[in-house]
Amino acid sequence: MATKQSYAAEEAAGRVIPCVAPLAVDPVTEVRHAALATLEAFVKLLHEHSATRDSAAGASADGASQQVKLRPFVLAAAAYGMGW
Repeated sequence: MATKQSYAAEEAAGRVIPCVAPLAVDPVTEVRHAALATLEAFVKLLHEHSATRDSAAGASADGASQQVKLRPFVLAAAAYGMGW
């Protein structure tokens, strides 16, 4: 995860997460754990990006407190177009 800072939020959301998400259900435990850790790190990056944009736009504290916390399995389902 040392390269997480190298990715813009748009690239993380559009390229990294969709590529890693299928590995979250890999039959090999080590692969699954690494994929989930990677997804969590990149979702955190997206939350930080969102918070930065919200504060720059002058969003109220109420809006920031209602952030949705997505779990990696939801991201995996979204990557497969399951409509979650």
